[in-house]
Amino acid sequence: MFNFIKDFLSVRSFQVKNNNYLFPFFNQQNGSPRGSTISITLFLIARNYIYKNIKFSVQFTLFADNLNFCTQEKP
Repeated sequence: MFNFIKDFLSVRSFQVKNNNYLFPFFNQQNGSPRGSTISITLFLIARNYIYKNIKFSVQFTLFADNLNFCTQEKP
């Protein structure tokens, strides 16, 4: 299972087409591929890991698969 997930998240690229112009391939360096059922599970695992390992006061918002952190420095 580990090798499957590692391969799933490694060496990924994508290409964008706008009208009739096909852009060159781009390497995707982070995130999980959209449209796959395992992507949801991987996001939940990562999210839970982040929650458990926050060591300072932080506010966050979560909407679908977007997680945003907010903090401010004390004067």
